Amino acid sequence: MDKNTITRFAPSPTGPMHIGNARTALFSYLYARKMEGKFYFRIEDTDRERYDAKSEGQILDNLDWLGIKFDKFGEDTRGYLIQSERLDKYRQIANELVEKGIAYKCYCTKQRLEELRKKQSAEGKPTIYDRRCCDATNPNDSSEFVVRLKIPQDEIIEFNDLVRGKISFAGKDLDDSVLLKSDGFPTYHLAAAVDDHEMGVTHVLRAEEWLSSTPKHIVIYKAMDWNTPEFGHFSLILGADKTKLSKRHGATSVRELRDQGYLPEALVNFMALLGWNPKSEEELFTLSELEDRFDLEGINRAPAVFDIEKLNYFNRLYIAKSENKKLIDLLRINTEKTSLETAEKIVELVKQRMDKLSDFNKLSHYFFTPPKIITEDLVFIKSTKSSAKKGLEIAAKELEKAKKIDKLELKSAFESAVLRNKISNGDLFWSLRFTLTGEKKSPPPEEIIPIIGRQEALERINSAVELLK
Repeated sequence: MDKNTITRFAPSPTGPMHIGNARTALFSYLYARKMEGKFYFRIEDTDRERYDAKSEGQILDNLDWLGIKFDKFGEDTRGYLIQSERLDKYRQIANELVEKGIAYKCYCTKQRLEELRKKQSAEGKPTIYDRRCCDATNPNDSSEFVVRLKIPQDEIIEFNDLVRGKISFAGKDLDDSVLLKSDGFPTYHLAAAVDDHEMGVTHVLRAEEWLSSTPKHIVIYKAMDWNTPEFGHFSLILGADKTKLSKRHGATSVRELRDQGYLPEALVNFMALLGWNPKSEEELFTLSELEDRFDLEGINRAPAVFDIEKLNYFNRLYIAKSENKKLIDLLRINTEKTSLETAEKIVELVKQRMDKLSDFNKLSHYFFTPPKIITEDLVFIKSTKSSAKKGLEIAAKELEKAKKIDKLELKSAFESAVLRNKISNGDLFWSLRFTLTGEKKSPPPEEIIPIIGRQEALERINSAVELLK
């Protein structure tokens, strides 16, 4: 355990928070908490073309909903960095790198760069910058310029990835990436390295798509004589078809999953197991338990598969074990129209059948409003209207004379009536179930009647009998 450990989550506000970003935030948070260190947050908003003004607030809201709390950084009340507010700092570092000979100004036009890429592609070569401006002393292509990183061509850049082990890159195979754009905004390579240094980040944990960026960041760290953090890169999350998870696989953002009725506890539990192995048969973990159990040694190198059925399984378990009053609030049940006592009974019955909160209306509408009945559906398979009518009439008589509207008493009364009257179970139980709910799948009648009440149940039965005449 190292209490000096500092991790961070640094999203770009360019759209909804993807499940992959949320997992990165979770893993970084869990590692910091396990080590009793710090977990910082910052906004990387230097991609102005894709910048979405609403996204920052949505990201913060989603983190809060998931229970992922970051530690305050800096002196202002906000507690996190925003890169677009730090342009002078990045320009300063870019200039220092140029002075040190680790970066250079590139005056190549967009047209020339596009022609270069086309030529390289046609020749089957990697599309990387050809270093035309690397040693230029009198550039005359344009007054505008970008600052590029000057990768040492004869070096092998190595580091030990916390997930993947020893990784090495040959400098000659790396592109001299842009550090500072012509509009004065930094690219990810410069801003991320500068901010991680200033925030004292000791462990950079991120998705594997950034693996090839790591040697470039290491070059910057060494040039500036900064401590180089440790790096760990998580594998991709794949869809069920084993391709990279995307919108075509369905809901993939935290907001979409929230709106569909997934609980944060379920999503956190699910995400934790997307690439992490607890080294036991356990699979249910609260966030607090994960803070104690999580380790980087349990991270798998192989891609994780987003299995919606597994998420449904976790969500079903967490809904079923949730307190009824909590679910009433989440479901926004109007307890002025429906008493709190009745609402709790409805939720207690229905929550055992819910995969998502959005299932509630489908599973409970008949408690609040009499269902629309299709006459043909009142009749049990291979039975007749007259048999269904008889079954409902018998059920009504049993209900009228019942001394107590109780699940066990009603069930016993209905079963005895079936035997006495020599009718099929379906003619009473099926017809009664559909009469009360309008659904082919629902809780049994003896569980529904105590909630809607004797009088409401009798009115629904009488209406169904009229349809069957």
